[in-house]
This record gives sequence, C-alpha cells and structure tokens, in this order.
Amino acid sequence: MKKSLIIAILMTIVISANAMSHRESRIAARAMTDKMAYELRLTDRQYHAVYDINLRYIYDPVRKDRALYRVLTPRQYDKYIHHKHLYAHPVGRPVPPHHAPAPVRHHKVVVVHTPSHRR
Repeated sequence: MKKSLIIAILMTIVISANAMSHRESRIAARAMTDKMAYELRLTDRQYHAVYDINLRYIYDPVRKDRALYRVLTPRQYDKYIHHKHLYAHPVGRPVPPHHAPAPVRHHKVVVVHTPSHRR
C-alpha cells in the first residue's frame, strides 16, 4: 500500500514537472510560427492558422503535419517537410523568441596578397 502511494506521488511529481504551462506553450508556438513565417513566407491568414496548429498539436507531430498540409501551399509544405527539424518543438522548456541567438551570417573572406618590395 505504501509503495503504490509513493509511486503515485512520484509519478504525479514527474508528470507535473515535465508538463508545460499554457503560457510556455504559447511562447513555444509563437517562436515556431515566427520561424516558419520567415522561412516559408506565410501570409497573415496562414500565420494565424499555423500558430493555432502549432499550439494545438505541440506534442503531436503527425496531426500537426496533417493540419499544416491543409493550410500551406504545396511549395511551402514541401519546404516545411524538407526543413522540418528546424521547426521542431524543443525538448523541455522553450527558449523565448527574444532570447534566441541571432542568425549566423557567413561572409566570403577574400585575402589579397601584395608583393613585398625590397629595396
């Protein structure tokens, strides 16, 4: 009896510790939607629909993909599937968008060697 009670209490603690609050879920959904809007060039109507989908299916990628298939154009959906790992929900607590690292820009470096003049 005591063992089952202790196990039940521990399971409750573990489940509640892993569960995200509604506020945290909204932050994660907004971050995913913002990234998708930039990469997929979503319209305003698509943006709101994708945000709702990201929020509703934050832990169910299969249903999320089905719902996104109905909202995105074929070209957008193909790009989404190809880069799906970029839009995945982070494990644990999400990083708020204002704390996300800035994108790294790679510039081509040109090294010019000039001959040295000896006198």
